[in-house]
Amino acid sequence: MVEKAFPSGQVVVDIEPQTWHRVPTLIRQGRDQIYDPVLVSLGPYYRGQSRFKKVEDLKAQIVDEVLSSSSDGRQNLQDEIRRGLDGIRNFYGGRGGAADKYGDEELTEMMLRDACFLVYCMKTMTVHQDQKHCIVHHHLGMSRVAFVVRDFFMLENQLPFWIIKTLVSLTSQDYHQALPAANSDDNDHGNNGCETFFCNLMRSMITGDSDSQQETKTPLHLLDARRTTFLQQKEIMKNSCQVNKDNSSCQCFFKSRDDTKKKEKRKKMTNNPFRSVTDLKAKGIHFRPSSYCLTDIKFCSHSFYGKLRLPILSLDKKTNVIFSNIIALEMCPDSGTDFAVISYVKFMKSLIEKAEDVKELREKSIIMSCLASDEEVVKMFKEFNTDGSCGKDMFREIRERINQHCNSKSKTFKAELIHTYFRSPWTAIALFAAILILCINCLNFILNYYRAHSKTKRD
Repeated sequence: MVEKAFPSGQVVVDIEPQTWHRVPTLIRQGRDQIYDPVLVSLGPYYRGQSRFKKVEDLKAQIVDEVLSSSSDGRQNLQDEIRRGLDGIRNFYGGRGGAADKYGDEELTEMMLRDACFLVYCMKTMTVHQDQKHCIVHHHLGMSRVAFVVRDFFMLENQLPFWIIKTLVSLTSQDYHQALPAANSDDNDHGNNGCETFFCNLMRSMITGDSDSQQETKTPLHLLDARRTTFLQQKEIMKNSCQVNKDNSSCQCFFKSRDDTKKKEKRKKMTNNPFRSVTDLKAKGIHFRPSSYCLTDIKFCSHSFYGKLRLPILSLDKKTNVIFSNIIALEMCPDSGTDFAVISYVKFMKSLIEKAEDVKELREKSIIMSCLASDEEVVKMFKEFNTDGSCGKDMFREIRERINQHCNSKSKTFKAELIHTYFRSPWTAIALFAAILILCINCLNFILNYYRAHSKTKRD
């Protein structure tokens, strides 16, 4: 992506051809409610359906609201969209795709209205203002706004990201008021808060700053940008992600290792099942939070215990939709991703089998749930469809080292002893009582033996 400037000084971008695919049929089967928008249609795929009419009527009004302070804003954005029409058509499937049934002017107007609606909602979510002045809240009501946000993260309901960025750059003067909210601590939803996401996204578009410590490619669309934020490193504690370099058994999953050793270990571990949280706890493995980066998973094996660091994840009712659509994105042909989110979900699915597993992760501040119960969290992870992603696992080595630790009797004996006899005060009291009774019986036996031996001598 190459940036250039309008005569007025506004920043626009030249776009490389990009295409993304729709949700694979095998993944969609029986789960249309996860992949189909409910209130908002963005782009050509769902345009014209009756259930979106209420929001479509709002879009013309919102265009005037977003571009009201810029006399040339509408014309500049339309001109930029017209210059990128070939890329837009390619974005929606190329020749014969969903955008081909619309003429140039109709497609331009569609992109303009949809982008303005999306950016307007981003603004109203990042600025803490009286919601009664928000057009969307006024016309749809609070109960439906959550569905509007949900629809923004549908894989088939996306706009080219460069259009959103161009519009934000055109209206950045109006949205500078949103920047203080990006630095506020009022929102503690972690990396899963949509308000925080929109706020940081607007800040990065306006100022050019990025929370990522590494250079990342320009997102394809909003869902791709959401995926990127899940994979960005955000430290939560000093040295939380540091690894003890002196301990050879403590290694990050991405540390390079000899290929021959990898193959030998994989052969040994093939038949070993991966254990749940409660099973690993019984083997002396302690759980600690690492960061908000979903790939920040580390395991350290020590003499009598292990330490597994897992990313912090906040869960709410939108999490199922967001993660499911990101998984579908990674499973699309030629997605170009490293299957990081799929690998994370598969790893967590193997850890979470019952409510007790969720409770342990909650108590360690690894999972922060807004759901009604721990059982709902278990159900959510079980519903994530990762079928067809066999062999795509970034954390294979960590699984192997965890299994290696659990199969070591010398490392797990003490942990199993503590888990069995000291998991509660009552088991500990029972153990000590049993030991006391055994000692008394032994002393009684020795005393009786001594008395009998003494009597024999006297006789």
